[in-house]
Amino acid sequence: SSRRDEDLLMNFTTPGARNALRTCLHRLWLAPLLHTDPDVVYFRTRQINLDAGQRALLQDLAEVCNFKATSDIPSWLSAGGKDDLRTFLARTPAVRRQGRYLFEIGDRSVDFTPYISLPPDPGPVRRLVGALLDSLTRIRSLFQAYFRHEERAFKARIRKEPV
Repeated sequence: SSRRDEDLLMNFTTPGARNALRTCLHRLWLAPLLHTDPDVVYFRTRQINLDAGQRALLQDLAEVCNFKATSDIPSWLSAGGKDDLRTFLARTPAVRRQGRYLFEIGDRSVDFTPYISLPPDPGPVRRLVGALLDSLTRIRSLFQAYFRHEERAFKARIRKEPV
């Protein structure tokens, strides 16, 4: 999970909501040259660790980046989630930058400042454990076994989800 990577491994480059906010906001200067893609817009309410406020914050980031897509599996969306996705895809609010991390999105002011700081240093024991786990990922057979396990677990979750 993203929390594990941030706390234990101190890896600030892994996919996750906080890293998406941090990297996209710091790459907006590239927008005239290329697409800044946060890749983390969600409308589902199951199989996700984000609450409604966090999902809304990521939708705001997507508006700032002019990003219109989701990674959600359609069958995981409730009727309300589908409506929210349709609304998100249809809206085109004016986005104006008011400060480094402050934006006006339509008639709302959105400040990303509280969400872009790096997490605190986990301390020497967690850094040591993180380094150990990192070294284990370099053993190809362990890495492959882990991903086979994760793939089976994901397929099992999908089979249990109602359509």
